[in-house]
Amino acid sequence: MVEEEEIETNLSTGSKMGLQDLQKFDSDNFVRYLERFSEDIRAAYSTQLRNTIQSLRKTDGMRILLCGMGGSAIAGELIKTYLHKENFLLETVNDYTIPGPLKKTDLVVLSSYSGNTEEVQACYRQARGAGAQILMISAGGKLEEIGNSGRVPFIK
Repeated sequence: MVEEEEIETNLSTGSKMGLQDLQKFDSDNFVRYLERFSEDIRAAYSTQLRNTIQSLRKTDGMRILLCGMGGSAIAGELIKTYLHKENFLLETVNDYTIPGPLKKTDLVVLSSYSGNTEEVQACYRQARGAGAQILMISAGGKLEEIGNSGRVPFIK
């Protein structure tokens, strides 16, 4: 939990801002996300993630594309770490479009905390249209709706 006396904000005057003051400016409740970050990291290494990755079709020459924006790209970096010994081409995508032609053997990992990130949804449509393998990681939103439909492996 963040302690009030630990939050320093105004570097020019040296004044401190309390947690309640900070929350006035934190309309997205980012402090809560930071407090849960270590829990989210542990969840990313869960048995569900390992089993899902192990069940994917692995072929020579396949690309793994990690699509996410901002903090959501961290999940992709965790997967990079988990697969560092594997012989795959790993790419990070922070855009509306996945570069190069997609193959059915490619794996597109879509990461969006909200599940509603436009760029990630655009990558989903592109990957689905190409018939590529897809894995979604999200806490909700449109990606969760798709994941709950059973069409795509989904990790919450």
